[in-house]
Amino acid sequence: DLKDKVWAVSRMTSGSHLMAVLLAKQEGWSTSDLKYEIVGNLAGAKESLTNAKSHGFLWEKFTTKPLVDSGDFRRVGEIPTPWPCFVIAARQDVIQEKGE
Repeated sequence: DLKDKVWAVSRMTSGSHLMAVLLAKQEGWSTSDLKYEIVGNLAGAKESLTNAKSHGFLWEKFTTKPLVDSGDFRRVGEIPTPWPCFVIAARQDVIQEKGE
């Protein structure tokens, strides 16, 4: 159970942070009680989890797959995002030149 545990997040307002908040809301946990360890990147998350500074990490599954396959991480579930994972953005001049 990850309730009341420390979450590794790359930075505040990052996807890993927002997904921890989303999970808390889905589980009925108080979001104000969430605790975070700022880890910066995937290597920082590995160090934090390995050294028990944090207990959970929510990151994109294909990026973490090598760490799961090696046994460094253990996937315990998946949480779909309520927003699209990727968007295509372009400058207005490119849209006008190339079309929509």
